Amino acid sequence: SRVGDGGMGFLEAGSPLEWQDTAEYHAVLDYVIEHGVKQFLEVYTKVKDRKNDVLLWGDELEFHVFRTMEDGSVRLALIAHELLARLQAEDQQEEAATGNPPQATWHPEYGAWMIEATPFGPYGGTSQDLLKVEPSLRYRRRRIIKALAHNEGLSSLVAWPLMGVGEFCATPGLKAGGPVANSYFFIDEMINPHPRFATLTRNIRKRRGKKVDIRLPLFKDKNTGVDP
Repeated sequence: SRVGDGGMGFLEAGSPLEWQDTAEYHAVLDYVIEHGVKQFLEVYTKVKDRKNDVLLWGDELEFHVFRTMEDGSVRLALIAHELLARLQAEDQQEEAATGNPPQATWHPEYGAWMIEATPFGPYGGTSQDLLKVEPSLRYRRRRIIKALAHNEGLSSLVAWPLMGVGEFCATPGLKAGGPVANSYFFIDEMINPHPRFATLTRNIRKRRGKKVDIRLPLFKDKNTGVDP
């Protein structure tokens, strides 16, 4: 990606490159690979003799945001973009008023229903730092829940159980098969609105020359359906 004044590790501003099997595209790719290796070697040479650094570590939580509908069904709520902005604004207001830094940071994820939460700073290398983990986990979950509506909630399951099955999004009328994912099951509007994620999805499909097929082969008999 062509990055502007962005933070490390996430594209804040810029134009993601569409995958193309062209000389110009591969020249850019070769440049990125070459300079990535050079940067690694320079950093390694600089720090290879350092010793006895304090162990710094952390964790991250990734949440599904869901909404309970009037009929009692539970569906994904595609509100992470607005939720993220709300949490960050609350932290900025609190810091401006009290001078205290935030206790957590909030990050976008691939899904428009997902939000990632990490501690504001790393844990250290002592046993006392282990005692900070659970309160931090509870704080992050509590903060997000507080920002949700009364009929919304969080799940930290690895995958949403009903993904791709029937009406599984709270936003009505959404259909799979859009131009980005071109999927039988996944809806384009479920992708985070940041252009990085849509470009990533489209590029994977273009580079493969076909859709990503997650279906498992079945033993077919006369009762096996053929629809995707």
